[in-house]
Amino acid sequence: MTDQAILSVNSFLFRWCGLVARAYTRTIYASTPHWCSNSSDPAADRELLLKHPDLVLYWFRIFVSFSGTGTHALVPYRPSSPMEFHLFEQVAWSMEYFTIAHEFGHHLLGHRNADDDPKAQEFQADAFAVKICEQLEFEPFPLLPNPYTRTAAGASLMLLALEILRAFEDPAGEGIAVVDTHPSPSDRIAKISTRNLMQPKQLQMDQEFNGTVVRIMSAVAAVMRDFRRKGGDKLVAMIRQRLHDAEMELRNSGKSSSDEANA
Repeated sequence: MTDQAILSVNSFLFRWCGLVARAYTRTIYASTPHWCSNSSDPAADRELLLKHPDLVLYWFRIFVSFSGTGTHALVPYRPSSPMEFHLFEQVAWSMEYFTIAHEFGHHLLGHRNADDDPKAQEFQADAFAVKICEQLEFEPFPLLPNPYTRTAAGASLMLLALEILRAFEDPAGEGIAVVDTHPSPSDRIAKISTRNLMQPKQLQMDQEFNGTVVRIMSAVAAVMRDFRRKGGDKLVAMIRQRLHDAEMELRNSGKSSSDEANA
């Protein structure tokens, strides 16, 4: 991925997508009629989410784990139920397709010139990735269309989840340094969800799916912001410090062993 990316394209990217997709699936199944309704009330969305403390804690552990350790190590393994499996797989794969296609788009489009507009390059890579996703509409289930790839809602979920992660990574700056070189997620999602202006039915579908993602992740972001203020930031800092201390102790132990062997 680009230098500004938080996650590199490795096994932890797929772990990240899987965990976010599972948390998203469980959130939408907690009250599907509510999340898919046309009316939107941020306060009601936040209140609904808080009625499911296990789900809120699951989201929190995902962000704390990746911001504190860079891995999924602190997130308990909670496999999908038979009811969740189909949607979970579609969401996870759509996130993975978009992310990898976006980074490949940077390479294919020759985005190497430091003098070029980095925000324009992000929009170009997004457009490339979304076109790739549209060609993968029947993945991972060959006979079942995947609306999260077709509408690029998986892309929106990835962008918004990373925005929350950046706030955990950089509590003081709230991710502003990244926004300086990248368009805001809202600007990117606006382009993604309105790209089919000449196809009214597809445009409606795009906006419905992306709108639901934005609605859910806005509620998640609001709750995570409260958690961070009430001790989440300190928890992440403590985890990082302990990992740093353990690494230094291991290095010093190795150095002492080497010195003894050379004596």
